[in-house]
Amino acid sequence: MVWTWTDALFSSYGFMGCPVTMMALGLLILTDPCGNRGLFVVLAVFVCGVGAGMTALGYLPDVGLLVTGFAALSLMIATRLGEGR
Repeated sequence: MVWTWTDALFSSYGFMGCPVTMMALGLLILTDPCGNRGLFVVLAVFVCGVGAGMTALGYLPDVGLLVTGFAALSLMIATRLGEGR
């Protein structure tokens, strides 16, 4: 088998976000003040990047992944703005 750079996006074992990633990020959203903040940030950035890329390529099952990432980023922004008061 020959591996090419397109396999990173289009193969079953590439950068595609799996449902476990969305589930872990959802649990971190629910436990936001007490959860692992570093993991929360890394998963949110990963999910937004992969979700946006795969949705732009027309892979519509990743729309939920993208929405979860935007929810996490908006929660991070709201938390950051709330700390400034």
